[in-house]
Amino acid sequence: MITPAAATFLLASEPDGPPQLAIVKLSVVLALSVLYFTVRHLCLRQRRSAQASGLS
Repeated sequence: MITPAAATFLLASEPDGPPQLAIVKLSVVLALSVLYFTVRHLCLRQRRSAQASGLS
């Protein structure tokens, strides 16, 4: 889900645009992917914890 959006976001930059803009876009994509995987990890960990303690 994130990979096509990231590729579209990065490839949408103009070829004659400033290189700083590409770096900013890349840092935004990296930050969003780190946030996604962190939240995913926490949700999976919470589910495992709830199943181990017998909660539904």
